Amino acid sequence: AKYSDIDLHLIVDFDEIIKDFKNTGDFHSPIRWIQIPTSITPAQFEALALSHNLQVYSADRFIVGSESIPNAIRVSLISAEKIEDYRTGLQILEKLLS
Repeated sequence: AKYSDIDLHLIVDFDEIIKDFKNTGDFHSPIRWIQIPTSITPAQFEALALSHNLQVYSADRFIVGSESIPNAIRVSLISAEKIEDYRTGLQILEKLLS
């Protein structure tokens, strides 16, 4: 898929703001996985984020069978309708991860 300048800007913004936290995902992917602190479960982090009007998904939503649950959340880089909302969401996420 070919990305527009705006799409690439979103990816660069994510990488800049979340640079201090381990995350995985292809550079061009609109989805990233972020390792969260071990003091909180992925489901708890999802609820915490939602209480700050930020939707992320806990890793346990994606586990099949008896796999162990990674201490991570899934973040979409393309779900915000406005660029301002996207950047605000990244700033909230950074604070919650700290």
